Amino acid sequence: MKVGITGCSGFLGSHLLGLLDGDRRFETTAIGRDDFKNDAVLAEKCRGCDAIVHFAGLSRHDDGDFLYQVNVGLAGKLVAATRKTGTWLLLSSTTHIDKELAYHASKRECERIFAASGNPSTALLIANAFGSGSRPFYNSVVSTFCHLAARNQCPERINDVMLKIVHVDDVVERIAEILLAKEHPSRIVIGHRFEIPLPLLWAKLEAMASGRPVPNSCPEIDNSLSMTLESYKSSVR
Repeated sequence: MKVGITGCSGFLGSHLLGLLDGDRRFETTAIGRDDFKNDAVLAEKCRGCDAIVHFAGLSRHDDGDFLYQVNVGLAGKLVAATRKTGTWLLLSSTTHIDKELAYHASKRECERIFAASGNPSTALLIANAFGSGSRPFYNSVVSTFCHLAARNQCPERINDVMLKIVHVDDVVERIAEILLAKEHPSRIVIGHRFEIPLPLLWAKLEAMASGRPVPNSCPEIDNSLSMTLESYKSSVR
């Protein structure tokens, strides 16, 4: 199965590219940021793809209108490059799709653009993902906390909220399963695996960073958090 991946240098895209490159059932095509600058180049990159998983875009920006236009514009370019090819378009979206921020509005419009493309399309509603390579102060509070704990720094504040998260490996493995199933539902939810209060998350990471016993021990989530933290610690050695 030939799979194109946009945003392949980003958090989710790079993990999916790494997984599929190690699986002989897949052939991958990395579609980079510069490829979107030339319609002919983009069309050539998309040529022959059975499916394209679209991660490219902005998750955060101070200018909400700019974020919206960038995300919608990229979706439009991808649709134009795959018109009448039958390529299955999969959109990376969010389980918080109904929120009214510019990011969520852009994802709803991208979903509409894909659905109207004439190609099969699926929106992947993904929970808050964490893991190595996630950008602190951008992708996830887990990455922000790992960045701070690795540097013996503390968050400015910790809200008493319940965090629902999923490890990036679980996300990309599920996407691989979806691709192999070759079904085209309009939406698929890739939900959270863990629920943890934000103060407990920080307490666990702080203890891991300092070598103290981890509170409320839970091997499943603790192992995932520890591996993620280690990737941030290595960057400051």
